[in-house]
Amino acid sequence: MSLKISIRGIGVWLGFAVLLFFSGFRWDVGVDFMAYYNLYGENWLANAFLLDRIEWGNIGLKYILFISGFDDGRYWIWAMAFITLFFVFYSISHYAKHVLFPMVLFICLGYFFYTLNGIRQYCAVSITMFAWQFLMKDKFLKYFIVIFCASLFHKSALIMLPFYLIRKRVLQKNTWIVLFCICLPMAFVASYVVPHIMSLFPSYSVYEDMSFSEASGNMLSYARLIFPITLFVLTMMVYDKLMEKENDRVIVNLALCAMLWMIVFPNTPLMVRISYYFQFSFLFFIPLLCRTLAWKNGRLVALYVILFNLLFISIILFSRPAAKIVPFQLDFSIFGLGLCKISLVLWIVLLLFIRVLGVSGSKQLQV
Repeated sequence: MSLKISIRGIGVWLGFAVLLFFSGFRWDVGVDFMAYYNLYGENWLANAFLLDRIEWGNIGLKYILFISGFDDGRYWIWAMAFITLFFVFYSISHYAKHVLFPMVLFICLGYFFYTLNGIRQYCAVSITMFAWQFLMKDKFLKYFIVIFCASLFHKSALIMLPFYLIRKRVLQKNTWIVLFCICLPMAFVASYVVPHIMSLFPSYSVYEDMSFSEASGNMLSYARLIFPITLFVLTMMVYDKLMEKENDRVIVNLALCAMLWMIVFPNTPLMVRISYYFQFSFLFFIPLLCRTLAWKNGRLVALYVILFNLLFISIILFSRPAAKIVPFQLDFSIFGLGLCKISLVLWIVLLLFIRVLGVSGSKQLQV
């Protein structure tokens, strides 16, 4: 048994190390890379935008790196990649019965590539994943603390606070179907209404004009509606079985919220980004769904999910230059003893953070 656990752990953290290598050493990959490289560079204290608009978690991390002698903006990017991937893979090791499929989904669903763009927000998303265990254990104070910590990197994380109220709610299947019928026609309205609403909030309207909105592509985004619609139909087929266990209900409700959000906002950049607070539950929901379906059907669903999303992501990466993922460039100029020290300190701090919150054993949390 101990051998099995050790192999599981080695697999998870090897995956973490491989993706950290590509994320941490990338150069000018992702829409946000050069903006943050310059923003968190040597002259970061002179940047009024940074002090006025960026959350204090990001500034605090930069300040610690700065006083430690790490001025280059790439150290901040490395640290953010480390934190993001740490919480993603920690969550996989704790919530997944079998870790390989969620790790494959993290790539195939495009989530890893998205973390290369919205650096601050996906760091916050990964931290909220860690908070799910407190939804399962009905520990609001600890849940609030973790969500608050996530909001220090991107304040949109606060949207997850109200979810505590419906975390284990078992709605009637017909209720979900009615919500689905309401959301579906809204998909063709939201893309025209939301930009006008966002124009009233200058700090957020920029998301409607940034180059990554071009990377989504209107027709391509509407085509991707097939995925959440299919997932929703399959979920309704085995809904009662999926909701039998309390821990599973948290993941199922997160996933259903993600599906409906994806349907309503298929090509509105800001809203799509917010949906990832719920979408990352797919890493655990899709394996759960496949296990709940008949064995043969489950294998077909797994194959469909992987192939459909690989096709979608490939089209974005190779046909949309605005995504800024391909060609993927690496730069090892920050590699050295200093980077090893940063990584070691981050590892210790994150483990202490987990220990202080008193995390439950992983077997109690697996879905």
